[in-house]
Amino acid sequence: MFNTSSTKDELSVELIELDIQTNVEVYDLWKQEVTGVYENSYTEQVNSHGVAYLKLTPANEEPTEPTEPDGIELFAAGSGNNADLIYPNPVQNTFYLKHCKFDGYDKINISIYDMTGKELMSHELDNGLQQPINLSNAITSGIYTLVVQSEKVVLSQLMEVKR
Repeated sequence: MFNTSSTKDELSVELIELDIQTNVEVYDLWKQEVTGVYENSYTEQVNSHGVAYLKLTPANEEPTEPTEPDGIELFAAGSGNNADLIYPNPVQNTFYLKHCKFDGYDKINISIYDMTGKELMSHELDNGLQQPINLSNAITSGIYTLVVQSEKVVLSQLMEVKR
């Protein structure tokens, strides 16, 4: 669930809209914990321009947790004590990484996804955060999910593109 507003907001999803007709167990992928079992809908407070990253499992099935290798950090930039991941945001054509979590890694992969989860762009940086990242022409004005990944760190943030 994405909160595109400039204030913290309560977001809800009706399970029937997702073609789910059974109780579901909701697993919060950021917190790495089960939030509970829900019957008709799920509601969560989401920070301004924040993301609730959830996995829904039918409550009568055995839940499966993500199988991340030990030592991987997975969290959303711009929430809690995490700073924004890129600058500038909104982006016109070019942006830069500004997060110190990637210092010391040789390879950093940057992916941009639309709101349906389709990957629109993937770019690999070699050694250094101050390299400009140019958006492909396929990315038009809108809100996208930016995922930045190194060997041990995965960060994500909503990115606004204004062309």
